[in-house]
Amino acid sequence: MKRMQSTQPPSTSLKLLNTYSSKYTRRIRAHKMQVDSLTLLKGWIASNPNRHRNLDMPQMAETKPNGLPGTASDWMEFNVNPPGAASALFFLKDPLYCQAAPRLRAQMLLEKQTELTLALDADMRSGKLMRMRRKMHEWLATDPSRLTKETLADVWDILCTVCDIQTICLEESVETGQTTITFSPANVATWRPDIPIHFVEKSLSKVWVYVGQPNKLRRSLGVWLGDSEAAGAHVVYPTMETTKADLVSFLEVLPTWKESMRKLKKDELAPIAGRAQVLEMFNDWLTVTPQMQLFCEDS
Repeated sequence: MKRMQSTQPPSTSLKLLNTYSSKYTRRIRAHKMQVDSLTLLKGWIASNPNRHRNLDMPQMAETKPNGLPGTASDWMEFNVNPPGAASALFFLKDPLYCQAAPRLRAQMLLEKQTELTLALDADMRSGKLMRMRRKMHEWLATDPSRLTKETLADVWDILCTVCDIQTICLEESVETGQTTITFSPANVATWRPDIPIHFVEKSLSKVWVYVGQPNKLRRSLGVWLGDSEAAGAHVVYPTMETTKADLVSFLEVLPTWKESMRKLKKDELAPIAGRAQVLEMFNDWLTVTPQMQLFCEDS
């Protein structure tokens, strides 16, 4: 009986054997690397003194934040870290940014701030904000702790205007304990019921993200502002910029009008009319049309 011979040349068989041997060797090495990496990772975990601590994640407020409308379950409270106006903005705009661990959030801030600078550059090429474009670039690149309160307020107002964010800003006086309430964007007459509204500390060190039913907050703002004023808060309303005759025409049909107010100067009537205009606008949100109702519920 003749011995069967291989149909492939010896050189081909040797090449196949070497190929299989190389693949097997690479698999052995890869497996060993995985085992070594896992062992190393376990060693790092075991040596980490903070291994039993939870991640630094924000929690739902257990009690309603002092002075805010609604209930505790309507709000998520965040300390703004990393600090700064851009970081505060991302807390309000991006849930992933809110929930990220500190190191990841710092990396996200660098990436998002670059995108924000490009967006501001595009949106501020015309209109009233055009002359502020270069300053905004400088302010966003500056250490937040070096910005004055006035500059920080300007930065935040521009960010809210360009990025479609509506915020009510709270500031408590250290000396008197009185709360001052301001708005960003400052021209509340341009606010819309289909854009989210959040609360922030004036210093932007803390923000409160509203997670309740949107219409519930919108419909309570007028009453909340009135209650806050009655409790001693100082609300800075925008002034109505028009002639004295128009101011009188606007105010004299309101229940709060008094004939003695005709003797007031234009500069005295403007803030009164501004307050009335804001409260009237928020009260109008109580009776939005069915079409706007559906639109608002999606925001």
